[in-house]
Amino acid sequence: MKTSQLFWGFFFITFGSLYLVGRYTTFLIDWYAIWELWPVIIILAGIAIIVKGTFLKPIVSVLFGILLGFLVFGFFNDLFDVFEDRDFHRWHLKDYSENYYNLDYDQNVKHVNLNIDAGAGKFTIEKTTDNLIKGYSEGNVGNYNFTNNIKDSIAWIDIEMQKIGTNIFGGSFKNNFNVSLNENPSYSLDLNIGAAKSYFNLIPFKVNNLVINTGATDTKIKLGNKTELTYLNIEMGAASLKIYIPRSSGCKINGDMVLISKDLDDFQKIKSDYFITDNYDSATEKIIIDIDGGLASFDVERY
Repeated sequence: MKTSQLFWGFFFITFGSLYLVGRYTTFLIDWYAIWELWPVIIILAGIAIIVKGTFLKPIVSVLFGILLGFLVFGFFNDLFDVFEDRDFHRWHLKDYSENYYNLDYDQNVKHVNLNIDAGAGKFTIEKTTDNLIKGYSEGNVGNYNFTNNIKDSIAWIDIEMQKIGTNIFGGSFKNNFNVSLNENPSYSLDLNIGAAKSYFNLIPFKVNNLVINTGATDTKIKLGNKTELTYLNIEMGAASLKIYIPRSSGCKINGDMVLISKDLDDFQKIKSDYFITDNYDSATEKIIIDIDGGLASFDVERY
């Protein structure tokens, strides 16, 4: 049997077995710790060169396939949260901590300018709260600095992640950050995010402006129809972005999208960089999206 057959055979056996273990058992694997084994790939590659043509080469191919199956499955599990509901606190991570941030609700506040500046990790804006804003973070990357200034009916809130102190290649890495907002004020959101997976369910909130600047991210955004006009300005790197908008809202999209893979089935193409829904002129609520990106995928789905 060829060594390539052994490699791919054991790779797929390992990958499939790990999925079954995670899907149908309560056995938990810390994939963050698995990533610390990445130098073994280099070692096995060197050994494979040395033992080429000897009886040891099939054995090295089997080990190579098994290890790579672990690493690839770990990568996809971390990226897509295949078994997110079975996540557990990784207390052995260096500098692991959990932190809570709260700002009491002031009924005089009618509008909030919220700026979030963060790096790599997982970020969500999803739930409502009786506070003006509530945040929760966990991981070993670092804490977040919350600053706020309220004047008259406007609040300025800045959330900035402290400098990353953990070497991603030298140890385990985790950074989860969740923000909850009050439903009453209107919002202008400015989100600067690095390599991350993000989910922003903004349906309950009155969003006037949303500015997103991302790196290599997988981002999902759900918009509601609580305001007459919602304006989005999006700058993407090598990112995947999916936006959900109400079917009752009219939507206009424009920007530099030459190199972007687009899925805009419900839109009329006016020009190569200009798309519009058939109800844009008649709709009471409107959404305007300006997008500028590199190699990325972009999908807008109406619900």
